Amino acid sequence: LYDKRISKEIKKKNAKCKIIIYFWNSIDEHNRKILQDTNVDEFWTFDKKDAIKYQLKYNPQFYTKAVKIENYENKTSDIAFLGRAKDRKDEITEIHNKMEKKGVITNFKIIEKEKEIISYDKYLEMLSETKCILDYNQNGQCGLTLRPMESLFLKKKLITNNKDIINYDFYRPNNIFILGVDNINRIKEFINSPYEEIDEEIIKYYDFESWLKRFFE
Repeated sequence: LYDKRISKEIKKKNAKCKIIIYFWNSIDEHNRKILQDTNVDEFWTFDKKDAIKYQLKYNPQFYTKAVKIENYENKTSDIAFLGRAKDRKDEITEIHNKMEKKGVITNFKIIEKEKEIISYDKYLEMLSETKCILDYNQNGQCGLTLRPMESLFLKKKLITNNKDIINYDFYRPNNIFILGVDNINRIKEFINSPYEEIDEEIIKYYDFESWLKRFFE
């Protein structure tokens, strides 16, 4: 949706205005051309790999403490997933089938059509009724999606294919199960073990207010 006429118009109104572009998705052939916009003063990204590859500034994913959910005592599912099919439908379906074979109760909603999209409030209701969130990155993505942030702020366990997550300060083996690394035969043990509380200072780092301040440090 980005159009470089936006930055051009801003600079025309105020030549001294500092324009920052923050990539909230991995850089690919569709959005790479944004980097050619000479009116932009700084380019930032949520993805550590892209920061190195394109020599951009790095600022990780964020969330907000303003989001609250009810953590129902009687959960209706062990794992919940909501996301667009993109190029990962087969992989997510395979995870779903593997989990069910292990006796794990799943609540997966793969979005393939616009009419299937549900509101974020309804999605949060899904999270209130589950023990774990499934996070599945697209091929080549290193940056955090919103799912690890939801896990961190809403105190939910996370199951993810993002192997780089081990390098984050909030990583705890008790809370985060890495697909392709951790033993899938212990998935039920992982799901049913207690959640390990994370220090508030770590959570604060990923809060929106802290994220915003980093652009001006």
